[in-house]
Amino acid sequence: MIIDTDTEPAKLVTFGAGGDTVHFSRGCYSQGYGTPERPHAADPAKKNIPDGTPVVDTTAAVNTKEGFAWALKGPLVDVDLAEGACNPLELDKDSFVAGASAATNKTFAFLLALQMTAKHGVPTRGPLDYVPIAEYALGWKEHGARIGHYEAGKIVWHD
Repeated sequence: MIIDTDTEPAKLVTFGAGGDTVHFSRGCYSQGYGTPERPHAADPAKKNIPDGTPVVDTTAAVNTKEGFAWALKGPLVDVDLAEGACNPLELDKDSFVAGASAATNKTFAFLLALQMTAKHGVPTRGPLDYVPIAEYALGWKEHGARIGHYEAGKIVWHD
């Protein structure tokens, strides 16, 4: 389904080394080369970014050893998941497809190895699992990211 990213309400805004991303429902997103100080894709004058929309800024975090590691081993975000839910990659069911993909893509092979390690023993979220916004933001906060929200078209950072 195609959505109008100029009128659809944003559910999450993220900033990283590559710029800014506005996440909408149903896996849709819009990206730009903005920063928290000068958003591009996340410009509230051009996008529907409601008050209270969460913001995760990983820019400084990924420049640390801990944050860089989290970028590789932390879960993905699904802005439509209910709190506490997880959409995991099922290794048993998906292992044939995952193995075939890993054979041709070394980055995916690495992520698949991390996924398998995360799933061995104590249950934890792997790098190919999807989690809701709050869990995603908390994981990044624990690894050095700034967390905030939009209020009246401006980002308010949480201490």
